[in-house]
Parts: sequence; C-alpha cells; structure tokens
Amino acid sequence: MGVITGWLSGGVEWISQFGWFGWWISFLIGTLLSALCLAALAWMWSLWSNTRARRKWSQQTDQINPLDPEFTRRRIKLIDLANPLSRRIVRKKFIDCELMGPANLVVIGASSFNAVAFQNCDIVVLREDGQIANVIGLEQVDVLGGSIWQCTLFIRPALVPAFKEMGGNFITATGDEPPHTPLLPPSAAKGKRRQIPAPKVVNQ
Repeated sequence: MGVITGWLSGGVEWISQFGWFGWWISFLIGTLLSALCLAALAWMWSLWSNTRARRKWSQQTDQINPLDPEFTRRRIKLIDLANPLSRRIVRKKFIDCELMGPANLVVIGASSFNAVAFQNCDIVVLREDGQIANVIGLEQVDVLGGSIWQCTLFIRPALVPAFKEMGGNFITATGDEPPHTPLLPPSAAKGKRRQIPAPKVVNQ
C-alpha cells in the first residue's frame, strides 16, 4: 500500500511541474482511457448478446408432423424429419422454409434445389462411385427458396452447377480448377523434383 501511495505521489509531483496545462492533459488522457474501456465493455456485451440471441433463435423451431409431404414457411430442424432407422428424408417439399442444422446431408435420388440461401454451410463434391456414412439422405426432396443453416451437404458432380449458381461454399474441387500435382521440394529428392503418386482410395 505504501509503495502504491509513493508512486501516485511521484506522479502528482511530476504533473504539478507543468501547472494547469499538465492537469488538463492528465484529464484528457483519463477521459480517453475511460471512454476506451467503456467502448470495449459495450462491444463485449453486444457480442455476447448477439451470440446468445442467435443460439436461442436457432433452437426455436416449429412443431411439425414428420409425415406431412409439404411444408411452407416453417423453421424446421432437419434431424426431426429424418427416419430414425433409414436416416433418410424422403419425398418432401419445402417452400420458403428455414431448414436448421447442424446436420450432414447427402443429396440422393431425384432431388432439386432452387433459389436456396446457404448460411454457414459447406458443400462437398463426391465421386460418382463414392460411398458415405453418418449422413442424412435427402431422397426425392424439393427445396424451393428459403435457406439451409449450419449443414454440410454432400452432392454429386451433376449438381455442382446448380449449387454454384446459388452461391454454395465449396470446400472440395468443383471441376473448374486446373489440375495440380504436388511436388516434393528439391532437398527431399537430392535436388530433383519428382511427382507424388496419387493415393489409392479403398471403398468400404
């Protein structure tokens, strides 16, 4: 306590030597620091409030009958529609709905998407002969307008143009990128570059 008191007293003596000008500058600096602290606290409160409100909003979904074939302007949690045995959503039509995740979805069968907004979603392009597990299958599902939230969608190459037109966020190659084969650095091959053979993929 004595050390703090001595340090503050030294600061007062240093300011006093500049007279009223020193005290005025000290007042301005104190006001600026106080304003910055208040602004930081307000920003942190706003960030926390927005995060809490968004989490609460995403958890508020409509009560639905999963046997209905068509839904219009509803907020639906996709996991509530999936058959617990087959893990599929079959023959459904969504018009201007908000389809909520989180969920991993694979588009199969004669499904269509038109004018859909993807919010915090990732698009993964599968091989034509690729097999995938731990997903919810969308089979003969039509989505007209609306939005899909917090989902990872696995699609076949044929659907790439439609999803690109809707602004999907692709995290895999879409076929438009130039072919690229990674090369070893010169030091790894005694000054000579060599191509790395492509890894073999074994289907389960």
